[in-house]
Amino acid sequence: MHASYWARAPSALSHVTRIQRRYASARTPRAPSVRNRLRRPVLSPDFGSVPSPPLELFTSAIDKGPFKQGPNKLGWMEAIDIARKCIAAAQKSTETSSLNLERDIHADLHKICLVSQILGRSPRHSVVTEWIMPKLAHAGNMLAIVSLGYKALSSSTINGQPWLLQKIEILAREGKAWEPMVLHGSILEAKGELRSAANWYQKAIEITKPLDNEINYLSFFIPQGRFPLPLEAFANVQLKLDEIDKAEEAANLGALQYDSPRGYSLLLSALFKNESGWDHIEEYLTKCAMSHDVEACYRLGEIYRLWHLGLEKVEHAGFHGKFLSKKMLRGLLSVSSRYYSPTEYYSMAKEWLELAAAQGHPLASLQMAVLLRDENKAGEALHYRELAGRHPKYAAVATELQEAWEISDADITSIMRKAVEL
Repeated sequence: MHASYWARAPSALSHVTRIQRRYASARTPRAPSVRNRLRRPVLSPDFGSVPSPPLELFTSAIDKGPFKQGPNKLGWMEAIDIARKCIAAAQKSTETSSLNLERDIHADLHKICLVSQILGRSPRHSVVTEWIMPKLAHAGNMLAIVSLGYKALSSSTINGQPWLLQKIEILAREGKAWEPMVLHGSILEAKGELRSAANWYQKAIEITKPLDNEINYLSFFIPQGRFPLPLEAFANVQLKLDEIDKAEEAANLGALQYDSPRGYSLLLSALFKNESGWDHIEEYLTKCAMSHDVEACYRLGEIYRLWHLGLEKVEHAGFHGKFLSKKMLRGLLSVSSRYYSPTEYYSMAKEWLELAAAQGHPLASLQMAVLLRDENKAGEALHYRELAGRHPKYAAVATELQEAWEISDADITSIMRKAVEL
C-alpha cells in the first residue's frame, strides 16, 4: 500500500507490524525508462501488469492446515517472498529462456507449488500460476503433475498431453504416493479398462493412511470432494463391474475413515443395489443431503413421504420412487421411527423436496406441485410445475399434469409413474 494510505488510517491497521507492512506492499513495478529500455527485457503483456501480492491473500491461506504441518510448513513472510520471485521470474521470461526453479527462486519445488496455488486464487495473479505449474510438473513435482493431470482428465484433454501421461504413469509405478496411482487408475477407467483401474486403486489403498497429510495438500489444489480417495475410487469401479459386495465393503471403509459425502453416496448406491441396510439409509442420505447433494435431498424427501403414507396407503395408491425396489420399500417401512407422527413426516418430506426443487431437481419439483395441489395451493403448485417444465426431459409430463388438473378428480398416478420412469 502507498505511504499516504498509512497516514490516513493508522488505527485501522495498527496491529500490522513494520515487517508486515514491508511484505504487504502492493506497489506495481514502475515501467522501464527509455534510457534502460535497451538493457532491460521487455515485460510480457501478461505479466507486466501483475502487482505485488497483497498480504491478505497469504495470511488467509497460511492459516489452513496444509501449511502448518510437516517438514515443508510455510510461513506467510516466506510465502510472499517466494511469490514475488515467481512473479519476477515470469516477467523476465522469454520463449527461449530456460528456468531453473529451485536456483532462480531459491525455494524447493514443493513450496513453490504451494505458493503458486495461493496466487491462483487471485484473478490478478492467476496468470503466474498458469505459467509456473507446467514448469513445476516438467521438473517432477508430484502435486503439480497430479493437479494438471486431474484438470486435463476432467476437461477430456489428457490424451493430447503425452508428456503428462508419462509423468503420471512413472509416479504411479514408483508407488510412493497414492495420488498418482488413483489418477493413473482414473485415466484407465475413462478408457474403459475397469479391471486395470481397480488394480491401481487397490495398490493405492495399500499405501494410504487414513490421516495422510497429503490429502490435505491435495484438497487445497483441487476443489474439495472432487478428487476420489482410493477407497472411494475402488468402490465406484466395483459398482461399474457389478461387484456389489466389494463395492459396499470399500465404500463402508471409506465412509468411516474419511467421513466424506462421496463415501456415503457410494455406500448408498451399494446398499440400494444390494437391497440392504434399511436402518442406515436415512442416516447416510442425511449426511449426503447436508453436503448439498441434490439427489440425496430428493431421495430423503421421498423416504419421509413414504413414512408419512405408511404401508396401507402405499399399497393402495402406489409409491413412485424408481430408486426403491419393493424389497427396499418394505424394509424402509419396517424401520420408520415411531417418534414422529405422519404429519411430521409430511413436513419433513416437503422440506427436503423443496430444497431439491430449489436446486433444479425436476422430479422434486413435480412432486412438490402435486403435494401443494392437494393442499389447494394452486398458485404455488403451478410454480413448481413450471419449474419441472423447464427441464426438456420433463416438459411433456409437466404439460400433461397441467391438463389433468383441469379435469375434476383426475387421477395423476399414471403421470407421476411415467415421470419417474424417464
